Amino acid sequence: QINNEIFKLTSLLHTKIKVEEPHKRREIVQCSKCQEYGHSKGYCAHPPRCVRCADFHPTTQCTQSKDTPPTCALCRGNHTANYRGCSVHKSLQRSNFKSNSNLKNHVNNNTIVNKQETLSSVTTHSPS
Repeated sequence: QINNEIFKLTSLLHTKIKVEEPHKRREIVQCSKCQEYGHSKGYCAHPPRCVRCADFHPTTQCTQSKDTPPTCALCRGNHTANYRGCSVHKSLQRSNFKSNSNLKNHVNNNTIVNKQETLSSVTTHSPS
């Protein structure tokens, strides 16, 4: 039950205001610790993964040269793991969490909805 009275407020502490409904998040949450989607670092139980080289260390401890091409921790492409053009990001953005088929470990308001399959098992590719 939403209390709509708050939307009727026009001033607060002698200041004119307009109360609006919260905006829906358009971007998928990405963990800055493990680089996976669906949770933030505060709720991450995965090992750290570098956003730049995809190795298993925190990004702040990366020793790779800035001239070395990046490697995506999600798709192994030649871009950083937080690149919005990544095929994994695009796929999840397209699904927009509607079916929850690509993101089984989706976090909604910091509560795990379904933990049957993690994103890493969906996106991990075996080396060729």
